[in-house]
Amino acid sequence: MSTSRLAAIQVPPKPWLRTANRILASVGIGLSTGLLILRIYVKTRLMRKFWWDDILLILAWVFALGTQAVILWGYIHAGFGVHVSNLTLPVMSIYQKTVLAAAIIYVPALALAKLSLLMLYYRLLYTVRMWQYVIFLVAFLISGYSIALTLALIFACHPLQKNWDASISTGSCINRDGVYLATAITNTVSDVVLILIPISVVRKLRMPLIQKIGVICMFGIGCLNIEASFIIICGCLPYVRQFLRHHPVRYPGRQSRNRDLERSPPKCLRQRKMQRTGLSDHIEMATDEANGNDDDNPPENRNEFGQ
Repeated sequence: MSTSRLAAIQVPPKPWLRTANRILASVGIGLSTGLLILRIYVKTRLMRKFWWDDILLILAWVFALGTQAVILWGYIHAGFGVHVSNLTLPVMSIYQKTVLAAAIIYVPALALAKLSLLMLYYRLLYTVRMWQYVIFLVAFLISGYSIALTLALIFACHPLQKNWDASISTGSCINRDGVYLATAITNTVSDVVLILIPISVVRKLRMPLIQKIGVICMFGIGCLNIEASFIIICGCLPYVRQFLRHHPVRYPGRQSRNRDLERSPPKCLRQRKMQRTGLSDHIEMATDEANGNDDDNPPENRNEFGQ
């Protein structure tokens, strides 16, 4: 093995994970992008309501897209998906820089996606003061540790070059393991709360138990601290059925039924909408009402919490 290798050890055999990781990264950002476009269409064209949760989710998507772009660049130029023993020292330096850049961009992506979910929960639970306090507290916690983690990643070492240049023997670095452990604990706490909040919402809805479980699982997936794209997808899923209601899918054998639906007067849809409360028997309509249609209903019909 040449002296430019990191260590004189036997090179592990292939397979490398470049192709698989690139596919996963592309699928994640592709799904989140498509569903985000659908959500924006529903909120701006069908519901005609655009709120802060939508803005935060778009910002989260921008940061997530930047993260995936850096990672995909790393697969081409920085040795991502290759055994570390196959990297030369110059490539390892580029690798460390790329990992640091991706981490710095990813932290706000995850934070903004979670804050967007909290804003949605706030709209659904705007009459329950206890949950309002919980949402504000969790939002403050997420914002605080995200800013602290970003600064810790940037200024982890002095001089800064020591973050990616292993040849620098002078200077010092903070205890990164402690920072990562504290971040993991705070992330876990926020994830648990983000799962508990929709359970409180869903249990008030008039729907079959199996549907309640499905809705909770849908929001629960978005609360996993694995990938920011998961949370973006989760924040867009409640609007898929709203989209399909206005644009039903046509397939052989059901054209006549679809034509009948198209001939149905809009007044019927308006009457059905007026019969629903702020937290209706379908989660997508609950999201509809909570994100701006509350003004169409009298105050006594806005929710099912007795207010």
